[in-house]
Amino acid sequence: MNASTVSLAGALFFEFPFLRPLLQESLEDNDGEVLAHLLFPDVVRWLLSPAANEAQRVAVWQWLENIYPSTDTAQQEVIVFSAIEMIPDPGVPGSEMRRMLGPNLRREDPWLNPPRYT
Repeated sequence: MNASTVSLAGALFFEFPFLRPLLQESLEDNDGEVLAHLLFPDVVRWLLSPAANEAQRVAVWQWLENIYPSTDTAQQEVIVFSAIEMIPDPGVPGSEMRRMLGPNLRREDPWLNPPRYT
């Protein structure tokens, strides 16, 4: 846990009150610690669930898109490895969520921008 990733999680849950039950559950499961690398996959799973509607899905990804350029390395790692990379692989139900990614996040998606080896 570091202050940077905790602040990212706090900002997300402040911005989207409908996600707060996930935060509460995580706090109960993790002795009151905010563990962003565990929380963000929970958010993506929730966004993929029938509980989420299209507007909520779009709003969360748009918010992440907008803040991404101003985040630090630790926060970017949470967004990339614990959110973007949790979107199901192409061809798997839920993979269509990838179309909600804006240009900043699309650049970080390994399915949309596979690494080039030279």
